[in-house]
Amino acid sequence: MTPKGRVTMEGNAPFGKSSTSMFRWSVLILLFFASILFHTMIRTKSTHTILSISKSQARLEKVESYRKSLELELARLTANRRITGLARKLGLRPYTLNQTIYLKKGNN
Repeated sequence: MTPKGRVTMEGNAPFGKSSTSMFRWSVLILLFFASILFHTMIRTKSTHTILSISKSQARLEKVESYRKSLELELARLTANRRITGLARKLGLRPYTLNQTIYLKKGNN
């Protein structure tokens, strides 16, 4: 008994603290470690997502560059001046009206 007549549990718990106080500290420490673990997990996922986005952007830039080079090559290959030069080398000449054949519309 204490001098005022109250009973304390200080003598029963280890290190002179009550079991409810130890439980509260245990829960507090557990919550602290859980929050640290959660923060670490979120930070890791965020880093992986940022890296994934960076890789995707780099790939997109590469594909866009390739598409532009293909468009340039297509324009070069379909240029009238080039096609006319190739036709002259092959001995081709522009068509005339008497070379045009008109087909009749019908069942034949």
